[in-house]
Parts: sequence; structure tokens; C-alpha cells
Amino acid sequence: MKIFLLSAVLCVSAAAADAPKKIQGFDPASMDLTAKPCVDFYQYACGGWLKANPVPPDQSRWGRFNELAENNKAILREVLEAAAAAPKDDSSRRIGALYGACMDETAVEAAGLKPLQKTFDAIKGLKSAKDLPPLLGRLHRDGVNAGFGYGSEQDYKDSASVIAIVDQAGLGLPDRDYYFKDDAKSVELRRAYEWHVARSLGLAGSEPRDAAEEAAAVMRVETALAKASMDRVARRDPMNTYHKMTRADLPKLAPEFSWERYFDAAGGPSWNAVNASSPDFIKGFGAILKEAALDDLKAYLRWRVLSGAESWLGRAYVEEKFDFYGRKLSGAKELKSRWKRCVELVDGALGEDLGRGYVEKAYPPETKKRM
Repeated sequence: MKIFLLSAVLCVSAAAADAPKKIQGFDPASMDLTAKPCVDFYQYACGGWLKANPVPPDQSRWGRFNELAENNKAILREVLEAAAAAPKDDSSRRIGALYGACMDETAVEAAGLKPLQKTFDAIKGLKSAKDLPPLLGRLHRDGVNAGFGYGSEQDYKDSASVIAIVDQAGLGLPDRDYYFKDDAKSVELRRAYEWHVARSLGLAGSEPRDAAEEAAAVMRVETALAKASMDRVARRDPMNTYHKMTRADLPKLAPEFSWERYFDAAGGPSWNAVNASSPDFIKGFGAILKEAALDDLKAYLRWRVLSGAESWLGRAYVEEKFDFYGRKLSGAKELKSRWKRCVELVDGALGEDLGRGYVEKAYPPETKKRM
């Protein structure tokens, strides 16, 4: 019985309605009683649901958990629209302001690339790779995925301690193997990605020939980062990603990079212990700083900034990013509604504030009392 109930919950393929709806935990109509359970149990348990719930055009996959997530998103929309219209405290004022700004397409189009121009100028002004640490620290503080990842986590061997972590990151494709597989589909996907980079940089002002050269530079830097990265199979073993050391030991892995200048710019509390999650990647990152042309590094950084912001720029950028990451990479047929994308933005940036509003909306006192 437990296996059956789990299968019923995990049915994976109706489009989600914009308004929240009541989702039944178990519905006999989700079953396909014409199927023989000893031959195809999944069809027996989920066939009815699969038939009634084709994958919505703005999704790359669809199942009961996706259905629940979409329903929650509709509830969050109501919370955010109320907060934008009449904020009642600082928390609702923050989420309402961000949601309102995201939904204001006219203002977004009018702003163009102005919000990014100061960062682009800083990248253009790099004189050498030695100037990179403080700039990269500021980019990481702003959420840009470039070079490597820096943050905090619980110590694997002491759950009461939170330590710093430096980990592999900085790629535009989903996984390091995407850069090296030589089957026809992978080769074509890399070409499509490089073309996406070039088109995006062209939208941002680069001449066609310059955009193509910059895209090739991006591929050179990202491929070098991918080569230094640990593959996902190796990363499944926690001990392969646990290399605790002191703050003073970290620079020994990449002495080419001024770590203290970086940490000063990145901000955050002081610390002494760090998990250098992938030492070989950190060494490889240091080697890239020595070997890569400065113009390649600039093109890479400019792209990582643009790519991270592309979803929130004008319509042309949004469509361009969706064409690669949505349509070509994940198989979605349509761009998500703007309200859905704005809900996701607020949830990612101000999740604690939005969560408070969600609990008030979805779990009022009478619900808590009933539970």
C-alpha cells in the first residue's frame, strides 16, 4: 500500500490555473484500471492522471509536485499583489516593491542596460588579472555566478559549526560534461550555447564580429573551468567535497589570486575555517588567471553579468535566454507568464519575507487550530 500511494503522488507528465485550486491528495481517477499492475504498475497507478494532465507548454516536465508548486505560486501571487497595493509592514513593503518593479515592463524596457553599466565599466577597466579579486568579490556579493562559488555551510563533521566554503562554479551550461561530450547532440548544444552568448552580447551593443569573438572567448574560459571541475559522479561522495583548512592555507591552492582582497570586497563575517570543496578546481582557477588572455577574462565576466540579469531585462533579452535555456535545453515550448517569473524572483531574493506572507495566507489561525 505504501508503494502504491507513493506512485500515485509521484505521477509525472491541465495547465496550471492562475488561481489557487484545491488539490486532492489521492484521487481514484488518477489510476488506469485497464492496465495490469503486475505488468506496468506505473501506468496502473498514474495512467488516469497522465492522460488528464499533459505537460503545460511553459514547463519542461510535469508531475504532482510540479502541480503543487504551481498552486503555491498562485497563492504567492495573491500575497505579492496585496503587498504591492497596500503594504502593511516592512516585510510586505519589501516584497511588494520588488514584485511591483519586476512587473513594470514599461520601466524595465526604458531602463535598458543602465542598471548594469557601472559593472560593465568596472570590467572594461581591468588592467590585469591582479585587479580581479575585488571586482569578483563585488560580483559575488551581487549574486553573479562567475569564477568560483563562495558562501557558508555546516561543517560536514561538526553540524554545530558553520564554516566558509569555496566551491567550483562559473559555468553557463548545466554540467562540466556538457563541454566535453562528443556525440552529435552535445556538439550541437555547445554550438547553440555559443550562438546564444554571441546574440546576447550583440543585443548588449557588441558588433556582430566582436560578439562572435567574445562568445568564443567565453567558451575558452568556461571550458577551462569545466576541465578543472569535479564531475557529478565524484561529487556524490561527500568526502570528495570536504577539504577543511584554515584561512591561511587557502591561498596555497591559488597563490595567483589575492584572497584577502577578494574577501574584503565580498563582505560577510570574519572566519578562520573553510571547506575548499574542490581543491583541483581552485588550482585550475589560479592557472586560468595566469594563462588566459585579459580580454578573454573580460568577455567572460561581462557575459556572466549579462546572463545573470538577462531574465530581468527587456523583452528581447528575456526571449533570447528562454530560446536557449527554456526551449533548446529543457524542452519548454512557451515562456512562463511574467507574474510567475516575478514570483520566482521575489521568492529567491526575499524568501523569508515572502514565506511570512505565505504562512499568513495559507495557514490562518483557524487552520492551525484544526491541525
